[in-house]
Amino acid sequence: MNTRNNCGRVLVGAALLALMTACGPSVDDSLNEARSIVGPLTLDGRTAYVDQQNGHLFVLDPTRDEEKARLDVAKYAAGQKPGAVATSADKTKIYIVDEEGDKLLIVNAEDGQTTSVELKADYDRIAVDPEGEFVVLSFSGADATNVVARNLNEVGVVDLRGAEPEAYFVTLSTRANSFVFAPPFELDGQAQRMMAVLANNEVTLFDLLADNEDDRLREVPLTVSEADQVRRPRKAIFDTNDPTKVDLYVLTEGADISRMTARLAASGPRKLLVSTDKLTVPAPNDFALVQYNETTRLVSISATRPEFTLVDTVSDVSVTFDLPIIGPATRLIPYVTTVTEDEETREELRILAHNTQSTLLAVIRPETVALDGDEPTLGRSVEAVRLEQVPERIEVSSGVPDQAIVFHQSSGFSLLDLRRNNGIPIQGGAIRDVLFDGVFAYVIYRTLPNLTIFADDGHPNNFDLPANGTNVFFDASEEVLLVEHSDLHGTFTVLNANEPTVENATVYESIFLQNIFGGL
Repeated sequence: MNTRNNCGRVLVGAALLALMTACGPSVDDSLNEARSIVGPLTLDGRTAYVDQQNGHLFVLDPTRDEEKARLDVAKYAAGQKPGAVATSADKTKIYIVDEEGDKLLIVNAEDGQTTSVELKADYDRIAVDPEGEFVVLSFSGADATNVVARNLNEVGVVDLRGAEPEAYFVTLSTRANSFVFAPPFELDGQAQRMMAVLANNEVTLFDLLADNEDDRLREVPLTVSEADQVRRPRKAIFDTNDPTKVDLYVLTEGADISRMTARLAASGPRKLLVSTDKLTVPAPNDFALVQYNETTRLVSISATRPEFTLVDTVSDVSVTFDLPIIGPATRLIPYVTTVTEDEETREELRILAHNTQSTLLAVIRPETVALDGDEPTLGRSVEAVRLEQVPERIEVSSGVPDQAIVFHQSSGFSLLDLRRNNGIPIQGGAIRDVLFDGVFAYVIYRTLPNLTIFADDGHPNNFDLPANGTNVFFDASEEVLLVEHSDLHGTFTVLNANEPTVENATVYESIFLQNIFGGL
C-alpha cells in the first residue's frame, strides 16, 4: 500500500510557515503524477473541484468558529469518467458530463444529491443559460482518443423548467463555436427564449420554445459563396428592448457588424421573419450596446485608429470621434456611476476604452454625445486617465461602486476611481487575482506570499500567506476568505476576512487525496 506522512495535514496558528516547511508531504511517486483536477468552480459561498482521474467532486465550504476560520470539505461521486463541468446559473449545482455513461449529472453542492439526464453522446462543452432554464451541450472538435464516430454538429439541449429535466437533440448545419443566450423577452405579447449559435461563416437563431422542428432553427449565412474568406463571429449581443422585434448584433473577425432582426410572422408556415443588414461602422474592434434615455445605442471602437463610433440603432445615424489615447483601443467596458449636478445625484452610464500599449485610458460619456455632428468636448464627453504603466487588463468591480483594478505586466497595479476618473498607482507585486466583495478588494500576487485588502480610500493592508496564492474566494455569509495555492494535491488557506492574520488562519493540505484508497 502507498503511504504518506500526514504531518501537518491541518496546520493552525503562528507556527504555520515553519510547519509547512518541516512537514512537507511525503507522498509516493504514483501520487505525484499529474492529476486531472478541474476547477475552481465558484458556487454560492462554496468552491468546488472535480477530480477527473478518480471520479470525485470536492466541495469546499469555508466557515469559522468565532474568530478562527476553518474549511469543511465534502466529497461526492462525480460519475465513472467525468468530463466537461460547469456551475449552474444560481451557483448551487454542478453540471458534469459522465463520458462513460453518456449522462449529464446535476449535483447539488449542498448535499451531493444527483439527478442524471441521459445524453446521446459524451459532449465535451457545456453552455449554461444565465436564467437557469436551459443547458446546452456540444462538441469542441478537439482531438479525442478512442472515438469511433461522433456527430460534431449535434447539440443537446436540457430543459430545466419542469419538475424533471428533459433533453432533446438537434443537428446544426455547421459546428457550433459558441452560444449566446437572449434574456427572456416578448414579441407582440408572446413569451420568447432564444439563443444564437455562432459558427464559422454562419449564425443560427435557435428558438428554445419552438413547438415544431421547422421553427426551431433559422440559419443566417455570413458569407455569400464558398470562395469568400472564412468569417468567424467574435462577439454577439441581443437587443430585446423593442416589443415588436429582437435584434442580434454580431461582430466578425472580418471587422464588420451584422444585425439580424426577427419578428413574428403575421401568416405563413414559419413563426419568425428574419432579415439582415450591416452597420456602417469603421473597422470595429469591439462594441457594446447601451441603453439610456429610453434609447438603445451601439458604441464601437476602431481596429485601425484611436476613435469610437456611436450609432442610434433606430435611425442608424452615426458619428465618429477621436479618443485621447495612443493607438486603437482594444476593449470597451461599460459601467454605471453617479454624478451630482445642481445638488441632485443621478446615475450616469460611462464606457472605459483602453489598449495594452498605452498608459492613457479613455472614458466616454455617451449621454453627452450628440448625434447631430457636434464635436464632443474633451474633458466632458470624452475624458482621459493617465496611468504610470500600460494596462495588461482591467477588472471593474460589480459590487464596489466606482472601483476598478488595473493589472500591470511587470510589477504593481493601479486602483481606478471611476467616478472621479483618476488612477492611484500601487507600488508592489504584480497581481495574480483580485476579488471585490462589495466593500473591499482582496488581492493576491504572482510571486509574493501575501494578501492585500483595500478599502475605498485606497489604503493597503498587507497580510502574510503560507505560500503564493493562485485564486481568492469570499464567503459573504460567513465573512471568510479562501485562498487556493499552487499544489496538485490541493492546499488552501482559510482566513477570517475581518482579521486575516496568521493567528486566525488555518491551512489545509492534500485536500484532493482524502480517502484516496478508501473511495467515498
